Amino acid sequence: METDKHPDDIQEKDRDAGEENVAEKTVSEQGDDRIRKRNKIISILLVTALVIVSVGAIPTLAWFYGYKQMAVYIPISAPESLYIGTGQEEDIRYLYFSGIDVTDEAEHKDYVISVSGEGIASYKIQIGSTTNNQFTYSLYMATTAASNEPDVVKYVPADSSLSTTYYKTSGGAAIAGCYLNEQAAEEILANPAGVYHNSTYGSYTSVQKYAEPLYWQTLESRIVAAEDRSRFVHYYILRVGWDRTKRNKNDRETDVICIAAKVG
Repeated sequence: METDKHPDDIQEKDRDAGEENVAEKTVSEQGDDRIRKRNKIISILLVTALVIVSVGAIPTLAWFYGYKQMAVYIPISAPESLYIGTGQEEDIRYLYFSGIDVTDEAEHKDYVISVSGEGIASYKIQIGSTTNNQFTYSLYMATTAASNEPDVVKYVPADSSLSTTYYKTSGGAAIAGCYLNEQAAEEILANPAGVYHNSTYGSYTSVQKYAEPLYWQTLESRIVAAEDRSRFVHYYILRVGWDRTKRNKNDRETDVICIAAKVG
């Protein structure tokens, strides 16, 4: 696996306040004097989804928030548009990861996400996550399905005017991807040094090992058919996996996962 290769779109950009297409996010000082204030400049292309992944029905706040939240930085490129969503193209805020049972013999749980856009020829998908729960993430192309088909994923829309929809994987194996900063270790961990650490925490080094975000991206760009480029939507199954032999039902840690789509 490749390590410490920085993708084009995950980068920290310092710009003067007030510059167009830039939103400023300030991370407040936490804990003692070892934790410093620093500014994060977030340029958002399209949509970056920041969601809580938790074992148990009710997400709980974890120590990760005592440090800093990670961010993905992508330049704006109008008039192209690209969006991350859930089933039926609903807003990504309706993607809920609660209720994962790590004692389940299936050792995975599937969720529906979508990528939609206009004027896009190709794109890649990226995932960044903390590693408290030692989850793995796999991505499959998906299509709508009948409710009686095997291994379908049920999506109940938040909008009551929409109908429940079922999705299934298509295209066979999981989409090929690679970790960009994985540490060679028995556990699933990110490298605690290098460009990815600096993008998230700067010069601060007293970071709990599971709070280092692990970055993954698809190896190949997905090409949007020429006839669909005026308006398209692609569905995916995001599979959250685990090794139940190393977990027990009382484990309740919180992870942060960041899902992004990049033009190119």
